[in-house]
Amino acid sequence: MRGSKTILLYGGSFNPIHGSHIQIVQKAFDRLNRDGVLVDEAWLLPSGQNPFKPKDGMADYEHRLYMCKLAIEDLGDAFKVSDFESRLQPPFETYTVLSELQKSYPSYQFIWLMGSDNFMHFHEWDNWEDILNNFAVVGVKRECSAHKLDTCPMIKEYAHFLYLEDSSFAEVPNIRIVDIGLLSGSATDIRKSIQQGKTIENVDSKVEAYIHKNQLYRS
Repeated sequence: MRGSKTILLYGGSFNPIHGSHIQIVQKAFDRLNRDGVLVDEAWLLPSGQNPFKPKDGMADYEHRLYMCKLAIEDLGDAFKVSDFESRLQPPFETYTVLSELQKSYPSYQFIWLMGSDNFMHFHEWDNWEDILNNFAVVGVKRECSAHKLDTCPMIKEYAHFLYLEDSSFAEVPNIRIVDIGLLSGSATDIRKSIQQGKTIENVDSKVEAYIHKNQLYRS
C-alpha cells in the first residue's frame, strides 16, 4: 500500500557527487512520474561509510553531505538531501539503514534507487533478500554494466518480480529497471584528476568551487 509519501531513496558515498549521480536521481524521478505520480520526493542519502569502498580517499561525511546539497539546489523542492546516516552507528549496511528509516518515518514508503552496476553484486550484500522482501528496488542502466544485466544473479532469481516502469509499487518484492539512456561517470576518475592537477569534468560548478576551497582529494 502506498504511504502518505513515497520516497525515491538514492544512497551512495558521493565522494564527490557528480553529474551522473544527478542525472540518475533526476531522470529516474521524472521517468517514474511520467504517467502519474508514483514517487513524491527523491532523497539523496550520503553514506557514513560504504562497506564496499575503502576509507582511504573518503572525504569527511560533512563535506560530502554539503556537496550533495550544493548539487541539488536548482532541482526543485521534491529533491532533498538526508543526513539520516549521521544519526546511526556503524556498520552502515543498507538493510539496517532502510529499516531504521522506516521506523523513523512509518507512514512513508521508501523505494531504493541504484545504478545497474550495483545490481551485478547485489546478491553479495548483507540481508539482500530482506531488502527485496521489504522495499521496492529501482535500477538505472549505467554504461559499465547495462550489457551484463542478463547475467545478474539477483535478476535471474527474482525474474518473476520484475515490473514495468509505470506499474504500482504496492507489492514487494518489486524490481524494475529504468532506461534513461546509458550513463557513465566516476567519482574515482574525478579524484584522480584533482590529484593530477587536471581539469575536473562532470561536476557542478558550485561543487567544484567547494572542493578547491577546502582542498579536498589532493592526496
